[in-house]
Amino acid sequence: MATDAQGDDGNGPDMTGESTLPAKTTASPKDFTGDPSNPMQSTLTDLLGNSSSLVAISEVDSERRVNDTTTPRAASVEDISVLFPATDDCCERSSDSPIATAVHPLTNDESSAALAKLEGNIQTIPATRRPPSRGMKEFYLLLFDNGRLFGGKTVIAVSAALFSVALVVCAVALRHKTRQVVKIPSGVLLGSLGTLVMSCVVSISYISSPGCRRHSNILLLNRSIMDLLLAISFLLEPLWNDWTIGSELNTSCQFISAAREYCIMTSVTWEFCMAIDLFALLNDPFTSPRRNRSKYQLFSHGLGLVAGGVMLSSSSFYGVSVGDFCWVKCSGLATGEFFVFDAGIWIFIVAPVVLFLSTNIYVCAVSAQRFRVGIEATLEHRRALLREGFLTAVAFSVYWLLLWGVYVTYWLADNDEVLKELFGFLLSFRGSIVFFLWILYSASGQDSKQSARTIHDRDDAIRAQTNYALLKELVFYTTRGITKAVQVANKRQALELTEVSIFTVHPPQNEHSLFSCQACKFMDFRPDVFCQIREFFGVDECEFIRAFTDCSIPKLSEGASGSFMFFTSNGAYIVKSLTARESHFLNSIVDKYAAYIGANPATFLTRILGSYSMDLYGRESFFVVMENVFDKQHAVHQRYDIKGSWIDRNAEKARPGQECTCRYCNMTFRSGGRDMCPSRGGFHEPNVVLKDMDLTTKVRLSDYQGTLVLEQLKKDSDFLCDQGIMDYSLLLGIVEVRFHVTKTAPDAEESFAKPVAKQSVAAMRAAEVVVGPGYFYIGMIDILQTWTLEKRLEGFIKTFFMRKDAAGISAMPPKPYRDRFHKKLDEIFHMGPSSTHASPLGRLSVDAPVPTSKVFPVYSAEGQNFSFRNHWQPSPRLEEEQDDSH
Repeated sequence: MATDAQGDDGNGPDMTGESTLPAKTTASPKDFTGDPSNPMQSTLTDLLGNSSSLVAISEVDSERRVNDTTTPRAASVEDISVLFPATDDCCERSSDSPIATAVHPLTNDESSAALAKLEGNIQTIPATRRPPSRGMKEFYLLLFDNGRLFGGKTVIAVSAALFSVALVVCAVALRHKTRQVVKIPSGVLLGSLGTLVMSCVVSISYISSPGCRRHSNILLLNRSIMDLLLAISFLLEPLWNDWTIGSELNTSCQFISAAREYCIMTSVTWEFCMAIDLFALLNDPFTSPRRNRSKYQLFSHGLGLVAGGVMLSSSSFYGVSVGDFCWVKCSGLATGEFFVFDAGIWIFIVAPVVLFLSTNIYVCAVSAQRFRVGIEATLEHRRALLREGFLTAVAFSVYWLLLWGVYVTYWLADNDEVLKELFGFLLSFRGSIVFFLWILYSASGQDSKQSARTIHDRDDAIRAQTNYALLKELVFYTTRGITKAVQVANKRQALELTEVSIFTVHPPQNEHSLFSCQACKFMDFRPDVFCQIREFFGVDECEFIRAFTDCSIPKLSEGASGSFMFFTSNGAYIVKSLTARESHFLNSIVDKYAAYIGANPATFLTRILGSYSMDLYGRESFFVVMENVFDKQHAVHQRYDIKGSWIDRNAEKARPGQECTCRYCNMTFRSGGRDMCPSRGGFHEPNVVLKDMDLTTKVRLSDYQGTLVLEQLKKDSDFLCDQGIMDYSLLLGIVEVRFHVTKTAPDAEESFAKPVAKQSVAAMRAAEVVVGPGYFYIGMIDILQTWTLEKRLEGFIKTFFMRKDAAGISAMPPKPYRDRFHKKLDEIFHMGPSSTHASPLGRLSVDAPVPTSKVFPVYSAEGQNFSFRNHWQPSPRLEEEQDDSH
């Protein structure tokens, strides 16, 4: 959980209410496309293109409003094309927080920075298909990657091919001598040795080369391990037969056949999982490859165990197969007839091979079609992964066709001994397919070093390449849709706004592109209410649009919801995904939410500025735009997520090797290293999200300010309880400052002046600086989770099966949750006595109409010199005193 985003949400009762927010004034809509000169622009501005890029919008609005607000809908549909002239207007810079003003004073350049050009050239651009004459060129780029088929590893590929041919020749030439010496068919022996060598090379390269640890490589590695185990079973078969000496061959085949069936079925299932994984990554940007791999492991090994168990259940399934080795029983070997029905062949060979092979081919065809649509900037990622998936499907298809082609030819050729050895060789040499694909997938040379950096930066073992490309597309469509939704809402504010505003977003079209672009249907829920909310919180339209010109790549949650979120360029806003139920619940209570924040402008509730949905690639996604609680202009040294519970409420440790920021010095480091922190006596400590049991200090505020904060937090909690909401959190961010000690107590000076002082006095020295909390960020997040069936089941399992304290878990009804939350607030907040001295960090105007009520200075009874700990700068007051002394 990343708590600088405002949290996971939930479902709840259907409630209505009237907004008390002031009506929004008229403003002209503008279409923002970005400024190439902006130094903060990166990924998204590349996707948006230059200022001449056109975006097609087809606006659809409902013409009537229905009383039921639970299910938003559009009554009638009308496509209209609008054209706004480009403008060069500049928006004034929004007021900075008191912290930013204290530490980062505005320069003339920053205060005069102009807003990027606004362009509203909007017209309908039909999606185009590639000309038929370009089909061969597109296929060539897909398959051969501009001639770099083996990525610079042609020598290795050719050597492996010659090695394979040599093994085949030796298997055929030595078929009589090998059987007499080692009691193994020559084809099975040499094929197993080849698989053993190649599988070991694959495993060693995975361990030693970071460039071989991508998502596709991990899937191949799992299949390679099963091929290796199968090869070992072939090589150890003579020892197994000697250990069961005196028993019939069919009896000894019972267990070894079941073991081989487990290896083969698991290996074949991994091929099926690769096809499914390719389909998922090309269609679902929210899929988590790490979670998917866990599912693949369970499915593959589970199916393999089931197949092995079924083979053990009947003697009609196991026995001697073609090639004279134990596996699926082939009754035709005894009679010399091909048309003999063997249930084991149909169950363990024909059915899974046909099913998995057809699925692989189908997924490859569908992926090829999907590859031709999308944003031009992401097509390189698509081409790379589709090339891998296409070659994988082709390689496995050719292998199975060749293997069973030799099997059929063996029977048609009247039991040819060469074909029998060749069939055993192909079955045992299946590890070679993974080896050649491994060469195709893995980076080489400097690309391997680049891949290593990419793995650390993007955690490539968790997010596959095309999943990353789809996330880039997701950012484009989301940000473009949000800006258009704001413009449409402002354009029609003089009219009666509807329940839902629907329009279509098209990406910039490159006339020289071989590929067409995918359109996206975008829906803006309750634009009337959220338009008033943005106006109430003083969100400027120009600043809001400009914030979405450059966004971070979304971070995927590894939880069960699989949610995503990303930040705008200035860190002021967060886009977070919701489930359909969460979105419907938000839309049902948005009137009461707006009425509450209108009556309580100092509320700490998450400021939700818009609710949207998007239909992309056949998947409907729901998300909201929220205001970030934290200020991006300086570091937050400690972040706490406080719920009031104590079961499993400790911070999660950072994974070894994960890139982290030290909470003491703000330096970036790798978790698990032994780099010393310059700001403390020890190693760096990751600035992870802390929880209830990690909070060992109190939030110290002045009596006046602390009382207001505590009362408002409890009032917010009461409102959430009335809506049936639970599992919300208090988000607490601590900004540490450095206080300079400039005065010495008079009695201490006199004590040191004595000729012989007491040891307790002589041993004491005054500190030069004191470091501690200076500002507190305060907010309430996760405000849409209700007491759903899933939460009830979670509480039941933790209480009755895991035997945990029911009063200490997070899953509990809204009213008990509120009471416990209030009790926790009373424990952690400490109000100091009233003082005539102003805080050295400044005091916020909490009586303002719309205060910045998310940050509060720590209580201090006496003014002190201080500076922020971001860069350990000396105190400004101390420098002035030194200058005056000179």
